[in-house]
Amino acid sequence: MITIRFRQQSVDSQKKWLSKSKTFDSKIEALIWAERTEQELKVGNSKHILTKESFEDVARIYLREVTKVKKGRDNETIVINRLLKEDWVEIRLFQLTTGHLCDYRDKRLKTIKPVTFKREWSMIRSVAKYAPSQGIDINLTMFNDLKLPAVYERPIQRITPAQEERLLEVARLAGNRVKYMTPFINLALATAMRRGELCSLEWHEVDLQNRRIHIRADKAKSGKPRTIPMTDRAVDALNELLSIRKYDRKTKGPNLFVIPATGNAVRLAFGRIRKFAGLEHIRIHDFRHEAISRFHEAGLTLPEIQSITGHGHIDMLQRYSHASVDNLVAKLGGVK
Repeated sequence: MITIRFRQQSVDSQKKWLSKSKTFDSKIEALIWAERTEQELKVGNSKHILTKESFEDVARIYLREVTKVKKGRDNETIVINRLLKEDWVEIRLFQLTTGHLCDYRDKRLKTIKPVTFKREWSMIRSVAKYAPSQGIDINLTMFNDLKLPAVYERPIQRITPAQEERLLEVARLAGNRVKYMTPFINLALATAMRRGELCSLEWHEVDLQNRRIHIRADKAKSGKPRTIPMTDRAVDALNELLSIRKYDRKTKGPNLFVIPATGNAVRLAFGRIRKFAGLEHIRIHDFRHEAISRFHEAGLTLPEIQSITGHGHIDMLQRYSHASVDNLVAKLGGVK
């Protein structure tokens, strides 16, 4: 392994030095890179060292080295692959300007909501911050200081009994390929589990006899393990999933996963169900909101709900625990 490091004094400070380094497996690769980099340093007096890498190069490394080990890798992979089709990501980093990023922001906001863009930009910033660890020089300031659109908190929309029944009815009619969607919806409403947690749940983590579901720390968004008690509805849903459990060719045995589909497959299947049901405003994550609201109305305390849902802070949980207006009106009926 050969490591070469260049140092260049910044033009705006006599004491500040910029560095660029890279490691190679062979001497010839190192010499070629060293010669090219030396020429680049002679050309420019810019604040940032000239580099041949583009944002696309960093994103591909990030996708390979970071995204693949994340719990939410399916969604992030989709976002990064879509991002790689943008023209600005091919521009060499020393030529990339805030103007390029502003144009991208304005174009994206014509097709997606501000809250979606902010989530996307958060991922882009993560990729940018990863560049220095790979010896790639990048101007992080323009990624951190880009003006983002205002986002207003989305009100929690309750799922009515009629809407719930309609979704389940359509799910039952969806066919054999997505037979798991009916118990998936029931299990989500009974446990408040996230889609990723449901799709990564394995049968050995389910204790039907003692009515418990064990979520491992590496599968939880909070990074902390927890145990979810089962309601009758959860038990029924799991028994239904057990009855349709399939043979896994890879392991040459029963499928290890409770939900026999990836998170993205479930998202697409539910998208078709809600469209056919005429309820396109309902998202999978709304099942979690609804379950938490029902826990609240059942009389569970916030710490008890927190132990089930795995929220890191109770103040994060508070916005989900909206009692129905009908129940509040009934309780206030006797108040003078």
